[in-house]
Amino acid sequence: MNPDTPPTSDLELERLSGNLDETTRPNSSDGDRTALLPPRHKNIANAAIQKTSSLPLLQCLVHCSSVAFTVAVLTLNWRNIYFADLTKPNINSILSAFQFVAKIHEAIVSASLLAIVFYHLRYELCASSGLPLSYLAAPFQLSTLQPILERSFWSALTVKNEIRRMYWFGISILIATILSALVGPSSAILLLPQLKWWAVKHPFSGTSGFSYLNGSYDNMWPEHVNLSLVPDYCSDKIWDHPPENCPHASVVQISRWSQDYLSQFAPPNITATTEANMLRYVSSSSYNDTAEYAVASTSMNHLARDFGTIWLHGEAQNLTYTKSKRPMLTLSSHDDKNPILRPLVQAQCSNPYDVQDKESVTVSFPSNKLVLTAGEPSLKQSMTQVVKALQFENNGMPKVQFIDLSVEAGRPTLGALVGMTFSNPRNLFHVSPDSSPIRGLIPCTTVSHWVPTTMARDAVTDNIVILDHPDLMDIINSSKLMDKARSIDVDISFAEAVNTIVLDNLTAIEFELENLAFNRSTPIPTYDGEWGSKWRYLVSTLLSLQLSDALARINHNMSMMVYCKDCDPGWNYSKQSFVIDIKDLNNYESLHFVNDSSPDTFAKDTTKHPELYTPVRWRFEHFGYGWAFDRVTKILAAIVVILHLWLVVAYLLVVVFVRRWRCDSWSNLVELIVLAVQSPPTTILRGTSTGINDISTYTDTVLIRESDKLDPSDGEQRAVLVVTDPANRHEYQSRKLLKDKKYL
Repeated sequence: MNPDTPPTSDLELERLSGNLDETTRPNSSDGDRTALLPPRHKNIANAAIQKTSSLPLLQCLVHCSSVAFTVAVLTLNWRNIYFADLTKPNINSILSAFQFVAKIHEAIVSASLLAIVFYHLRYELCASSGLPLSYLAAPFQLSTLQPILERSFWSALTVKNEIRRMYWFGISILIATILSALVGPSSAILLLPQLKWWAVKHPFSGTSGFSYLNGSYDNMWPEHVNLSLVPDYCSDKIWDHPPENCPHASVVQISRWSQDYLSQFAPPNITATTEANMLRYVSSSSYNDTAEYAVASTSMNHLARDFGTIWLHGEAQNLTYTKSKRPMLTLSSHDDKNPILRPLVQAQCSNPYDVQDKESVTVSFPSNKLVLTAGEPSLKQSMTQVVKALQFENNGMPKVQFIDLSVEAGRPTLGALVGMTFSNPRNLFHVSPDSSPIRGLIPCTTVSHWVPTTMARDAVTDNIVILDHPDLMDIINSSKLMDKARSIDVDISFAEAVNTIVLDNLTAIEFELENLAFNRSTPIPTYDGEWGSKWRYLVSTLLSLQLSDALARINHNMSMMVYCKDCDPGWNYSKQSFVIDIKDLNNYESLHFVNDSSPDTFAKDTTKHPELYTPVRWRFEHFGYGWAFDRVTKILAAIVVILHLWLVVAYLLVVVFVRRWRCDSWSNLVELIVLAVQSPPTTILRGTSTGINDISTYTDTVLIRESDKLDPSDGEQRAVLVVTDPANRHEYQSRKLLKDKKYL
C-alpha cells in the first residue's frame, strides 16, 4: 500500500494502529469477513414491546392538539360567529393567515392519523396473527389514494383465515387514507370565514319587543277595493305633486317613462318616493316580439314609509344594526300563513279595432295569458262586448275608459278600452301605405292579486326598498307563490279614481299615453302604426303600472306599532315599557308614545284580540365574514373532522384501558427495511426479487417474531420479519415478541 495514500476503511485504520492481529484475519475466501470487524455504530438491544398504557409525549401532543383544534373549529361554525365586515382593514392578509392555520390543522390531523395506523400495524404484526403482505406499505402512503386503488390492496380480503380481522384492518386503512386526502380541503372550508349576510345580535342595542301593523290582515290587504279607500281630495285636478295617498300619485313618474320609452326604449321601471325618503320601484315585465301581456308590482307604500322611518331612527339613535359598514333590514311576516303581501296586476290587450267613422263595434277582451290562482273561478273563453265607438273619438285625443267585465267573464273582472289615433296604419289595419290616420280601439283585460313578499333595505342600494323575486314572471310561474295569493276585486269606482282627470281634461292614463304619441306638436296626437303589435304591450304596461301603484297606496294611514318591553338606555330611556307609533317618528331622534293606550294594555290587546293586529318581523343583518353551518360543503367537511375525532377517542380508549400495549419500534419505512435485511430468507418469496407477478403473493402473511436461533456472537435473540402462508401463521404463535424483553 502506498504510504501517501490515506486509509480508506475501518479495517485499514485498525491495521495501521496496530490493534488488528493479522494472524486472525481470514482470507478473502473464508466467507463473511464482517463477523470479525468491530461494529461501526453503537446500536444496543432494546425492548420492542412495553407493558404500559402511556403514550410518547410527542404522540400525546399530536392527538390532543388535533382534538382541541378540531373542537375549536367546529364550535366556531356551530355558534354562527360573525368575524368582520367586508371593509375591515387588511382583511385579505387576515384571510391568508387563516389559510396558513388551516394547513397547520391539516398537518396535525394527518400526523394523528398516521400515529393511529402505525400503532395498529405494529400490534397486528407483533401481537396478533399478522397482516397480508399488501397492507405492509399502505400506512406509508396515507396521503395518496394510490394504495387503495391498486388490486393488491383488495386481494387481501380473499384470505379465508380470520378474514374478519383482515377486513376491519383493511377498512381502517381505507378510512384513514380517505380522511388524509379530505382533511386538507375540509380544514380550509371550516376555518376560512365565509362572506354572507349575518344576523345582527341585539339590533336595537338590547331592546326587546315586537311589531304589529295596527290593523287586521283583511283590512291591510282587502279582497274588495273600492272608492271608500280613496280620500276625497284625490279627485282634485292635481297632476304635478298629488298627495302620497292618492291612487294616481305616480302619474308624473309613469308619464316620464312613456317619454323615455319613446326616445330610448327604457325598461318599465319607475321610482316612487315615500315620506321617509324611501324609494320603491314600480316595475313591469319587459317587451318581446310576441308580447301582448304585462305584469307589474311594487311594495306597499305605507310599509316602505315605515321601513325608512325605523332605519332613520336607528341611525339617529346609533343603534346596533346601523353600525355595520353594510347593514340590511328585512321586513317579513311573523308566520307563513299570513305573509306580507304586495299588489301584482296582470293586463292583456289585443290589437286595435278600426273604429274610424263607425258608430259601434264588437270587441273581444283577451284573457288567454292571464294566470289565476288554483282556487279562483276561471275566466270565460270568449268575452265580447258591443261598444259605441263614437264616445271614444275624444276629438282625436287618447281616451281611456274602464269597463266592468264581471258579466262577460263570469267572475269579478276589470277591463279597459283605450282609444288612440294611429298614423302609418298599414301594419295595424292592413290598409294601403298612403292611408290617412285611423282611429283604433284597444280592448284590455286586467286581473289583480295580493302576492307574498319580503322587503329589504341594503346599504349598498342606499334608500331603495328591495323586493324578493325581481323578475315578476317568477311569481306568475310559481304555483307555490300563486297558491298563497289573494284575488283582488277592483271595483270600477276605484279604477275611475285611479284614472281621475289630472290636466286639460286628460285623465291620468290618458296623460301618460299622450307622451307616447309620435307627433305631439299637432292638435291631434298620433301614434306610430309601424310599431304594430307593440302597442298591445305598451298599453298593457301602462295599465298594470298605474293599477299596481294605486293598490300599493291604499291604507296609507295604517301605522306600525312597536311594543317595547324593558327597553334599555339604547333608546335614550330608562328601563320601562312603551308603545311606539312608527308613522309619527317625523323627528327621528325622539320616540312618540301612543297616548291613548298604556304599554301593558296594548300588549294584552294584541293577545286578546289578535284579529285586530297584523304581526310582522324585522330581520337585521350585516354583510361580512364569519363561520356557520349553512352549506352542504360545511356539513361534509364537519363529518370528515368528526370522523377523525371518533378515531382518536376510540384509539385512546383501546390503548389506555383495553390493550395496555405499546411499541415504539419500526416507526418508519427504513426501520422495516433494516429488519427485513437482517431476517432469514424465505422460500415462499422465491422469484420475487425483480417484482411480484402473482397477485396471490400479496395475501401471504407478514409477522414480526423472535428468531428461532440465538445470535452466535452474543447469544441474544433478534426480532425478525417472517413471511408465511396464511394457513401456517399459527406455527409462529409461540414466538411472539415478549413485553419488556430486549432484542438485538
